[in-house]
Amino acid sequence: MMYSNKKFQNSPRNSLALVALLGLAACGGGSSPSTEPKTDDDPTITDNSTISDETQAEMIVRVSEDLTVMVGEEFPISALLVLTSTPSELPLYEWKMVGISADAVFEASDQTRTTMVINTEGEFEVKFTAKVGELEGSDTMTVTVIDPIVNQAPIVNAGNSKTIDFNETLQLNASVSDDGVPTSSLFTQWSFSSNDGNATFNETSEINTQVTFDFAGKYTLTLTADDGELSSEDSLIITVKEPVVVIDDPGPNPTDNGGGISANERWKTVTTSDGSKPQARHEAGAVAFNGDMYLMSGRGKRNVNRYDPGQNRWTTEGNSTTDFSHFQPVVYGGKIYAVGGLTCCFPSENVLTHVQIFNPATKKWSQGHTIPANRRRGGGGVVNYKNKIYMIGGNTNGHDGGTVNWFDEYNPATNTWKTLKSAPNKRDHINVVVVGDRLIVAGGRKTDHPNVFNNPVTDTDVYNFKTGKWETDHPDIPTPTAGAMVVQVGNEAVVIGGEIGSSRSALTTVQAYNVVSRKWRTLKTLNTARHSGGAVVVGNAIHVVSGNTTRGGGAETQSHEKLDLD
Repeated sequence: MMYSNKKFQNSPRNSLALVALLGLAACGGGSSPSTEPKTDDDPTITDNSTISDETQAEMIVRVSEDLTVMVGEEFPISALLVLTSTPSELPLYEWKMVGISADAVFEASDQTRTTMVINTEGEFEVKFTAKVGELEGSDTMTVTVIDPIVNQAPIVNAGNSKTIDFNETLQLNASVSDDGVPTSSLFTQWSFSSNDGNATFNETSEINTQVTFDFAGKYTLTLTADDGELSSEDSLIITVKEPVVVIDDPGPNPTDNGGGISANERWKTVTTSDGSKPQARHEAGAVAFNGDMYLMSGRGKRNVNRYDPGQNRWTTEGNSTTDFSHFQPVVYGGKIYAVGGLTCCFPSENVLTHVQIFNPATKKWSQGHTIPANRRRGGGGVVNYKNKIYMIGGNTNGHDGGTVNWFDEYNPATNTWKTLKSAPNKRDHINVVVVGDRLIVAGGRKTDHPNVFNNPVTDTDVYNFKTGKWETDHPDIPTPTAGAMVVQVGNEAVVIGGEIGSSRSALTTVQAYNVVSRKWRTLKTLNTARHSGGAVVVGNAIHVVSGNTTRGGGAETQSHEKLDLD
C-alpha cells in the first residue's frame, strides 16, 4: 500500500471555533452532506461512522460520496467534521487507504480537503479519521477506479509482394486486427493503382479475396481497414510477368527461343535467411501459389512446407499431415488440388478414391469430389488449363503393373468428369506442363514389379488443346527418365532429374524441350541428384527441393537449389 501517512499532526489550518463546521462535499456529482449533528436514531448516519463521547461532547464525521474515476486521474476528496462543544485542543486529521492495497498518493493526508491519485484498477475504501483529545470519529468512501480504453487504429497486413505469371489468379492472404473500440465492426476495402492495367477483385470488401490482372506490369494493391473512428492501410506490389507466346505453326525455319534459361547458368544451393529447411520427402508434389512454393505430401506422413522467395525462408503450414504420394498438385480457385495419387503399400499401392484439397488460407486439407472408380490411378501428370484440370497417364496398381494412357478432364466448378482421347503412349511416374496451348508429356516409364525401373518411355507426346488432337511428330527425350520434376519457362518444358534402371544414383540431368523449335537441349546439371521431389518457378528462378538421391527410396534429402532465369 502506497500513500501519505502524516498521522495526527497539529496544523494551524485546522484550528476550530466553538462549533467546528469544516469541509464541503466532494466534487464530482455528490451533494453536500448536512452540517447538523446527527443522533443514533438519525437514518442518514452510515454504519461505518464512529462517534466517541467526551463528557457531553459529540463528534460527527462525514466524507465525500462514492466516486468512479479513471486510473491515474487526480480527483478531490473532502470531509465534514461537527463538534458539539468547545475543543480543548487542536484537531488532528488523517486520510488513508484501507483493505485492498493499491498504488495511491494523497496530496495532503492531514487536511479535510485534498486530492488524491489511484494508479491501480479496482474498488477501494478511503477512510478519513478526525481526533480531538479523547474524541475520535471516522467515515469511509468507496472509490471505483477503471482503466480507460483509448481507441487504437486497426492493424493491417496486406501480405508480401509477389511475382506471378500472366493469367494467374492471385489469392490474397491479408490480416486485420482491432481492439474492438468503438465497436467490433470493421469496414475493409481493397483498391489498386497501376499504370499498366486493371486489377479485378472477386470481392473488394473481403480480406482474403482473389484478384486477376489484365496486363503484365506492376500493380500496387492496398487494403484499408476502418473502425468508424480511425483507419489504417497497408500495401503490397504484384509484378505480373509477360505472357508466354507460342507459335502454333512455327514454319520451316523456326527460331530457337531459349525460353529465358541460359545454357551457361549454374545451379546454386539455397541457404535460407533463418536456416529453415523443408521436410525431407520423395514421391511428393510441389506447386507455385501466390508467388510462393508449396511442397506437400509424399511417402509416409508429411506436412505442408511453404517457401517464400522474398523472405528466403521455409515455414510449416498448419499441423495437418497426409499419407499419399505419386501425384502432381495444381492450383484452382485459391486452393491446391491433388487429383489422383497412391497410398500404402509397395508394391501394390491403393489409389486415391477422392480429390484431396489443401486450403492455404486455413492451412488444412479436406476431401473433395469422388474420382470415378474406373478412372482412379496415381503417378500421372496433372495440369490446370483454363480452369479445368486434366490428368494424363498413371498407374492403377501402384508398382505392380496397370500403367495406362488415359486422358481425363475434371471440372471442379461442376464436379464433373469427362473422358478424352487417350494419349499415344502409356506411362506413369510423370510430371507434365502446359506451354501455350500445348500439353507436354515427356519421360516416365511403364512400371511393373519386380523390375519397376525398367521400361522407360522415350517418346514425347504433345496434346494441342486448340485442335483437340495428340501430336506424335515430336523428338524423343535425349535421356529417358522417370520421377522427373517438370516446369515451364517461356517456350520450354524443363525436365529435371529423375531415375532410370541403369543407375543406382538418381539423375542430375536437366533437359529442356522447346515447342517452337521442336528441339531438346541440355542445361547445367543439378548439384544434388534427385528424383520425385518438387520443382516450381518462383522469384525469377527454378527452385528444386527434396526428393530421393538414389533410385527408389531410402535416401530422402532436404536439399534446396535454384537456377536463376534471364
